Amino acid sequence: MREVKVRFSESDLQALDNIAKQNNTTRSDIIRARVNNHAIRPTDMQTLSNAIRHRTFGLTREQADHAAAIAIATIANNAA
Repeated sequence: MREVKVRFSESDLQALDNIAKQNNTTRSDIIRARVNNHAIRPTDMQTLSNAIRHRTFGLTREQADHAAAIAIATIANNAA
């Protein structure tokens, strides 16, 4: 694995330490898990956009793509 330098505030480090302690793991493992669990592939975006178009009649592809982007960003921000 390659090493990456990241800066965190003291409160973020404390939160990471607490999560790591609760899960009997390390900060690095928690960070890697969060990155891996929230990776969004281009096909995920297309699948969501198609589902939105299928369930809402009259939306253009661009409107559905925009709605999908909003949904993904909202979910990602709430999960952080």
